[in-house]
Amino acid sequence: MNREEHPDLAQWLEAEFFRKESLTAKFKDYYGTGEIRGLKVEDIVNQIVERFGLSARDQLNATTDIASAIESIRQMGLDVRRSTDEQRHGSVLIMNSITEVSGLISHIAEATQDQTKSAENIHHALEVFREVTSDTNVSVEAINQMVAMLSERAAKLESEIGRFRTE
Repeated sequence: MNREEHPDLAQWLEAEFFRKESLTAKFKDYYGTGEIRGLKVEDIVNQIVERFGLSARDQLNATTDIASAIESIRQMGLDVRRSTDEQRHGSVLIMNSITEVSGLISHIAEATQDQTKSAENIHHALEVFREVTSDTNVSVEAINQMVAMLSERAAKLESEIGRFRTE
């Protein structure tokens, strides 16, 4: 007989090792009577077998509890591994996002530098435009003065020529 044939360990122990008849006979042979200290040998054997059966059941229950605890620990280990894998995957996603954002920030910085250069070029062009406008204003002023002077001379010249006219 083996444990697979007897799933209840207490029954197996009782059947294999603690055969009541065999123990009872050995006690009777040893003590030479059917009683020990006023108790029947059969009662003593029954108590011993019952105690061993209870101990075997307790041990079987403890073994079952231990196996259950081991399975729970194994499952927790799998859960921890799964959680760690998820965290690792999440960390990779975060790192990829950070890299992408960093790239976008670099592009924004480059675009900002280009805009700054364009603004400086526009500012320089406006300065040149102001200078040209100022120069043009000065030239217009000079031309106006020259026109006024030439107009004055032309008027004088006409008056001088007018003296030579005969009517």
